[in-house]
Amino acid sequence: MARITRPVALTILPFLFLFMIGVPVGAQERRNEGGRLENARWRVAGDVVVITYTLIGDSELTYDVSITLTKGSDRSFRIAPRTVSGAIGKGKYAGVGMEIQWEYKKDVAQMLEGDDYAFEFVINVVREERGSNFLYYLVGGLGLVGGVAALVLGGGNKAEAAGPTTSGLPNPPAERPPSQ
Repeated sequence: MARITRPVALTILPFLFLFMIGVPVGAQERRNEGGRLENARWRVAGDVVVITYTLIGDSELTYDVSITLTKGSDRSFRIAPRTVSGAIGKGKYAGVGMEIQWEYKKDVAQMLEGDDYAFEFVINVVREERGSNFLYYLVGGLGLVGGVAALVLGGGNKAEAAGPTTSGLPNPPAERPPSQ
């Protein structure tokens, strides 16, 4: 049975800790990161609907903002605007006075009649993808291979070393002297 000696274990241990660097702690939780929508208003200016809103949230986070036009008197009426620009899609949109421009005549074939229209907002925080852990695995793997190589090449059985044995006699020489 091979026994790991202290220097080899101390050599491998730091590399094993490298694997734990990128591991999130399960109990950590970010609160109120989704942001809060306030003061959403819209107006028609020629062929463009201008939508303004305030997103209360962390200005360092990236948000994914999308809108849908709905009609109060018709629950099945839903239009997801395609010809939009401004503070929509993915971006850092937390702040006051964010503006979206929608060229509605390009998306809607018929005229919109009535006054019970509203915009439904969907706002999600975009999770930043962390880089791959390839470097950690590479360094850890090299450390593990180095530790095993040190055990195999340098470990050896101490009883095979030159010197007295338990019987008090030295071990025989590794090479036999030539006979005369």
